[in-house]
Amino acid sequence: MTGSELLARAVAIMQETETEHYEPYAVPLINLVLAETFEVNQRIRRFGGKEEMPALPQIRELSEEIPYEEVLCARALPLGLLCRIYAAEGNNPMLSLYKREYAEAVNECDRDLLVFETEGSYAEFFGGRRR
Repeated sequence: MTGSELLARAVAIMQETETEHYEPYAVPLINLVLAETFEVNQRIRRFGGKEEMPALPQIRELSEEIPYEEVLCARALPLGLLCRIYAAEGNNPMLSLYKREYAEAVNECDRDLLVFETEGSYAEFFGGRRR
């Protein structure tokens, strides 16, 4: 998913189609959402057998790909960007409405993975089963 696609999804939640009004400040807001969800993305990658990202990715242009896992991109990032847009515009009633939904979406992406670390080793559990 590109930054432009993420912005279009966030704007669609507002039942709008035009993204031009939000484009001037979308990149920094997307980067904030990426920072907020970085650790969750790392856990999703680790659980999926993928190597963790060496550092927090940041985009410079809306045309760039967001290198996060698809479940997080599809489910949580649009809501996170929407919250950041409402906060930037000072729309507190709408921010309050979507902030909880954003937190729930992030938790849903992260909820089935539990990692227990003991004495330098760890065990992963998914949906109550040891992996």
